[in-house]
Amino acid sequence: MNQLGFRETADSGKLDQYGQGFVFSPTQQFKGQVNEVEMRFANEESGIRVWMEVDCKSG
Repeated sequence: MNQLGFRETADSGKLDQYGQGFVFSPTQQFKGQVNEVEMRFANEESGIRVWMEVDCKSG
């Protein structure tokens, strides 16, 4: 994510009952377009499930 212009936030990497989540904020290239990118990883019987959510700025 660093190479794409995102920096991991201070509260990133927390574990909860759903898995582990990482939060990234834009540094330069996507600033003004993206608020944050969240990635979550969960261990399931069939393998690792990965979610990715991109919060975009509106207007």
